[in-house]
Amino acid sequence: MPPIAFVPFTQNPQPAAFVRMVIRYSESNTDVMAEIKRRIGESHLGMTVQFRLLQTLTATALRWSG
Repeated sequence: MPPIAFVPFTQNPQPAAFVRMVIRYSESNTDVMAEIKRRIGESHLGMTVQFRLLQTLTATALRWSG
């Protein structure tokens, strides 16, 4: 499955200063992250992009709650 994301950001009546997305993919992390950064950089110069893996966020949350 190719990386696909649907984000109706333009339909948000109260856009925030940041956007949080969950992206499901089957390619390697580094390939997908590099491609997302490249494409965002083409249309939004200077935008900062950060990635956090859901697996890491979940593990961290479980450690804090336990």
